[in-house]
Amino acid sequence: MLLNEMSDEDLIFLIRANSQAAEKVFYKRYSDYSLHLANKYYYIFKKNSGITLEELYAIAFSKTHEAVLRFDEIDKTFYAYWRTMVKNAIYDYVRTNSYEAGGKIFAGLSLDHKRYYDNEVIMLSDVVGEDEKENEIMKFLEPYIKGKKKLLTVNEQKVAELLLMKQYSIKEIVEELHFTRNKTNYLIRNMKNKIQKIIKENYL
Repeated sequence: MLLNEMSDEDLIFLIRANSQAAEKVFYKRYSDYSLHLANKYYYIFKKNSGITLEELYAIAFSKTHEAVLRFDEIDKTFYAYWRTMVKNAIYDYVRTNSYEAGGKIFAGLSLDHKRYYDNEVIMLSDVVGEDEKENEIMKFLEPYIKGKKKLLTVNEQKVAELLLMKQYSIKEIVEELHFTRNKTNYLIRNMKNKIQKIIKENYL
């Protein structure tokens, strides 16, 4: 099998065996991935941050070597592991170095400031992290979403059920609940903050 056809995990095995050829292929691959993620987050932040595409690319690519050194999960893919590291590093960098550093828009490493588009579906992984076991966490969250345990307001419960359990898009939630777009986004932000907190305190 050609090196460029190998999985990330197989290439990492060869890199750790001191294969320079595997290292070259692997880092070229992740240079491309880094540029892709940098473009994604540059589009999200460009209006408010003053941070350049080159800065975001540097952050993404710089995490590759660190991820290679730390990665040892047999049951997880390297890409998901690396992408989570990059996402957190970028959000932290933007929060600290943007024009609005310290403002509420960049509070924490959540996706609360993200621009929601009409047909976008927010997945549970956006709330609790990409590497979490979603089925187990959803089972834990269901009593809170259904209102059997006190956490969310009635409107937040409605939004959470449609967003997380039924995977409605933002547009569909607005139409289903007859809420304004601003009210829907407000409820999503509050709901996500509460869910992140309850998971951290009681589950993770």
